[in-house]
Amino acid sequence: MNFEQLLAKLERAWDLQDHPHATPATEEQLQAFETHYGVRLPSDLRSYFKTLNGGDLGHNGSMDAEMICFWRLDQVQTQEELNDGKLGRKDLFGFADWSVDCQTYEIELHSDANAPTPVFIDFGPELQKVAESFSAFIDGYLRSDWKVLYGVQQKPSA
Repeated sequence: MNFEQLLAKLERAWDLQDHPHATPATEEQLQAFETHYGVRLPSDLRSYFKTLNGGDLGHNGSMDAEMICFWRLDQVQTQEELNDGKLGRKDLFGFADWSVDCQTYEIELHSDANAPTPVFIDFGPELQKVAESFSAFIDGYLRSDWKVLYGVQQKPSA
């Protein structure tokens, strides 16, 4: 499945949950983000922001059925910014959170759009890599893969 198909599937999944997406980001907004941070967005992440751009309210707004809140482009920040300038990497960018910032999903971005872009869960004191790319993250999200969503192999038994 190509990324455009994944985006269409993501949009349908959100529609079924009555979880509206934000107004798509413009090319000017994408370029301003890249210029501000000195990074190039990989094609999958760029396409995501140009198509869905997170939940309608973004960060600290609407959550999906799994309590995941996808942020709008204008809310994406570096790990360092998310930590109020204290400790944190400038190449990791928060794009979503679970349960009102209990954990943050962050993607590694670089000045080269073709560089690897792994996705991590930031648990605070530790990072856990959960996907090799934004595409792989979205694929795992759509499959409700607990490793991708929560950093655990399977849903804990009751």
